[in-house]
Amino acid sequence: FFKQKTAYEIKECDWSSDLCSSDLNDYIRHKGNLADEFKRNYEMWGITNYTFQDDTFNDNIVKLEYVAEAIEQSGVKLTYSAFLRADLMARYPETISMLADTGLIAGTFGIESFHPEAKKAIGKGMDTERQLDAVRQLKKNRDIYTYTGMIVGLPGESLKSILDSQQWFIDQNFEVFDKWEWFGLLLRKNAMTRLSEFEKNYEKWDYTTKDAETIDKGTFKKDIDIINWKNKFMDVDTALAIAKQLNKETDQYRKKFGRVIHNWNDGVTAMWEVSEIVGLDRKSTRLNSS
Repeated sequence: FFKQKTAYEIKECDWSSDLCSSDLNDYIRHKGNLADEFKRNYEMWGITNYTFQDDTFNDNIVKLEYVAEAIEQSGVKLTYSAFLRADLMARYPETISMLADTGLIAGTFGIESFHPEAKKAIGKGMDTERQLDAVRQLKKNRDIYTYTGMIVGLPGESLKSILDSQQWFIDQNFEVFDKWEWFGLLLRKNAMTRLSEFEKNYEKWDYTTKDAETIDKGTFKKDIDIINWKNKFMDVDTALAIAKQLNKETDQYRKKFGRVIHNWNDGVTAMWEVSEIVGLDRKSTRLNSS
């Protein structure tokens, strides 16, 4: 089941984020073709649980309506996980119930920072509370497992601000996010995909390079040169170390109090675990690029 064609493959990243580095065009499969595949997968293998591999599943209302019609046409009651943007849910609140009603049970978000200057730098300037409230409303509609990534080292954000954000995640008691993860900021010099706008213009935000222009790749992908950056508050090594420590603390907290998914980065295994948490059948597939 791992070589099914992609249901939605938005290859031209529509995240309106300057961190995005996707570089291909977008397309969407025909509604009838999609409905037929849902039906065939169910009739042949009993599959009802999917991971939609789409950079931003909720990037427009028309697509969500289209998907809802395909699911209805198939006659199969589906559940799925998807990549979502909280600011788009806040801007178009009618999509919140559409996501819940079509079977969303797990959502990955890219909040990345609560700090105003950092958010502005990466093109995610909407008020943080509006975004968080949109995720709250989503979870009120249905028991949905939510994840977000956060970045250490963005412009203007001090260690205190980062620690304050970590404390917010602890205090929210899983009301908004079930899982969160920290990543040190990596600025690429060369890569197989095009550089993001932020990577092209990092000096605009008062980043400079240290003695060596790039750092030892180590465990990073071989096709990437990582810029050895520093800013007012930290450098790349410090950012990576902070992220590692915060993730260690987060894991300890979540294991004690939260709903733990052990294999979030493996789409199928993660959906098995999410299904068990929200009380659904484990049968699952993901629709991959091919």
